[in-house]
Amino acid sequence: MMCKFVVRASDASITKEIGSDLQGWLDDLTDGGVEYMPEDEVKLAAVERLRISMERIALLKAAQPRPKTPKSDSEEDEEEDTDKKDGNEDGKKKGPSTLSKLTAEEAE
Repeated sequence: MMCKFVVRASDASITKEIGSDLQGWLDDLTDGGVEYMPEDEVKLAAVERLRISMERIALLKAAQPRPKTPKSDSEEDEEEDTDKKDGNEDGKKKGPSTLSKLTAEEAE
């Protein structure tokens, strides 16, 4: 009697492992150590693993602080306008001055 088996795997390393110990795998098949799993069940299990992975990724992304978004051109223009009004041309803020401005009465 001659039996033919078709081995399909998601990774080539699995088929290499089976090929390296074919007799052991055949013994497992006859002893009930390896069971047949219908393709539909394999697909359902893969879908479930994918769903769980996607949920974990979503939780990780939600836990991370959001990066600051770059300012748009209109926001930058508004900041430049307010800086110019305040007397800050280069975007540098003035620190406290040690020189005080004299009033008109003090100047006389």
